[in-house]
Amino acid sequence: MADLIHQLPDSIANQIAAGEVVKRPASVVKELMENALDAEATEIIVNIKDAGKTLIQITDNGKGMSELDARMAFERHATSKIKTIDDLFRLHTMGFRGEALASIAAIAQVEMHTCQKENTIGTKIIIEGSKLITQEPVATSAGTTFFVKNLFFNVPVRRKFLKSDTTESNYITQEFLKIAIANPQVAMQLTINGKQHYNLHKENLKKRLSSIFRFGKNLLPIEEHTQLINVTGFIGKPEDATKQQGRQYFFVNGRYFKHLLFYRSIMDTYKDVIRSGYYPAFFIFFEVPPESIDVNIHPTKTEIKFENEQHVMQILRSIVRKSIGNFNITPSLDFSQTIQLPLTRKGQDVETPKISFTPNYVPDDISVISSPSKVDLSQFDDETKSFEEKIPVSDETSLNIESTFFENTETVSSDKFLLYKNKYILTSVKSGLMVVDYKRAMERIHFEYYMAKYTKDSSREIQTLLYPIIIEMKEPNEEVIAELIEFIKPLGFDANYQNENLHITATPPFLEAEKVIHTIIADFYNTLQEHTVSDSSIINRLLSQELAYYNAQTTAVPASQEEMETIINRLFQCEYPSYDSKGQKIVSILDDDFLLKIFN
Repeated sequence: MADLIHQLPDSIANQIAAGEVVKRPASVVKELMENALDAEATEIIVNIKDAGKTLIQITDNGKGMSELDARMAFERHATSKIKTIDDLFRLHTMGFRGEALASIAAIAQVEMHTCQKENTIGTKIIIEGSKLITQEPVATSAGTTFFVKNLFFNVPVRRKFLKSDTTESNYITQEFLKIAIANPQVAMQLTINGKQHYNLHKENLKKRLSSIFRFGKNLLPIEEHTQLINVTGFIGKPEDATKQQGRQYFFVNGRYFKHLLFYRSIMDTYKDVIRSGYYPAFFIFFEVPPESIDVNIHPTKTEIKFENEQHVMQILRSIVRKSIGNFNITPSLDFSQTIQLPLTRKGQDVETPKISFTPNYVPDDISVISSPSKVDLSQFDDETKSFEEKIPVSDETSLNIESTFFENTETVSSDKFLLYKNKYILTSVKSGLMVVDYKRAMERIHFEYYMAKYTKDSSREIQTLLYPIIIEMKEPNEEVIAELIEFIKPLGFDANYQNENLHITATPPFLEAEKVIHTIIADFYNTLQEHTVSDSSIINRLLSQELAYYNAQTTAVPASQEEMETIINRLFQCEYPSYDSKGQKIVSILDDDFLLKIFN
């Protein structure tokens, strides 16, 4: 019997490798731009025609290559990055396996001009389908230029399965942006079909993000340095969250990567301050020792394995919470004006003080939610309060996170509030005029109270009903109803099921409207049928949101300084005072500059 096993020719082996490395034109752009960065380029110009199928031209001003290096660069597994196996785990460069150029040359017509900075004559190489056509001297500027023409010309099946030009151009743009965001110190240009889409200058990261996404001032910085990892970057404000995904980026040691657990960790952090179905922007950079990550688990190197994944995730969640806390809720309370008390003389009659009150207002209706005391600013250490008091972090993460909440150490004075149109509470703060939507404030207060019943506070406050509220269950499902009773119990509901009716015998304090209770139970019953019990965090949040909303809507209008002060104090005892549970703004600051412009 004849031998069956034989070695593949290099041309076929390269085409197989190209199937992993070059999935579409965007893959070529990514690989060649990363090569330019490894060559220490300070300027990269990308020119695309017909979504990269006709031409991908990439020019850089990097170190360039010698005549021998230029030819060797197209050989499989030819690399300057790895000499021993240990080098594989100490990588600081982007490309390293030596497959990219060989793979591209296997399925395209490639022309390369390259010249080292100390030379005046460079090298020109033309390769088609892994075959060297020509190599000759050429007069060219320092750096390297690639012309990748007729991509997949010899693999028509791969070319047939490419998407439309618009889709493929979008993929190219995304790869360009990933590299542009990670390297703001490098000037970059992208031109597609003769139209310049981006012309980015050398700049810092914040300016680069503003140049690309037009963020302006709506970015919150994050920064934390630990023995395990350094994390920097920016996250978007909750009110800027959009329904479209695509502004979420992770980078490690300058390399873009995807990580589902890290992504979920950030989304969980935002979930209490943005609306359901909306996505925040974030651009987060990790710096770790190269040996603590594995970048070689995927051909495109977009999936990375971290050695201490759980600890990194915990640090990430903490610093995002810190940033939202620092920059969303910091109207520095400055009630520093002295109270003028009238002086009396010896023997002078003193008028008995008069007390004004509103009979139909119950100021204690939220007394169960938090301590009724004023915001005691003496608990803060000058301008900061330890963030670790709110977010426990294990010692292993070595965090030292602090959050600036208040800049003044005086307690709130009770004569500095104004109610505007029975909707907004106005008060003076250091940076200008603070405006608070009091109903949204009450919603945030109640929401955090109810959520705490599921996560922190197991005690129950209830009001027992003299007569039970009977709710007829349409198409009853006894298993779901049993789950319903268990879910609502921590919040202060007592219920039992009999004769196809749900009997509510106790409710949370101050939830008195029977119609509201009917609505909440009906909505919650429908939710439970759509979600499984494993989605308990979603269900807990939905129920807490609904209860908080109804409580807030039935809150009486604050009619006195004391009542407004109580709302403000309790709001700023919340974890996220600036946004309600749906991501709507509660607090806004009209700063001094804004006020001055009005009158100038």
